Amino acid sequence: MDPFTKKENIYIFLTALFSLLVVLANLTTAKWILVPFVPQGLPAGLLLYPFTFLINDLVIEMYGKTLAKRMVYTGFILS
Repeated sequence: MDPFTKKENIYIFLTALFSLLVVLANLTTAKWILVPFVPQGLPAGLLLYPFTFLINDLVIEMYGKTLAKRMVYTGFILS
């Protein structure tokens, strides 16, 4: 039996995904990618980091500010 409810499982998944994206964005920031219309290129982490804002907004709407803060702190600690 699963000790968590479906809503808690979704929160755990979103927290893990948020943390993964923050860590990957920090690791891939040193790698530069070439993008059309940008002469110098962009850091690869720039492509991943905006998704963290989307996940943060979802958690705020679904679970409230307290759990969203906990998620952000978890991501930064893991980073």
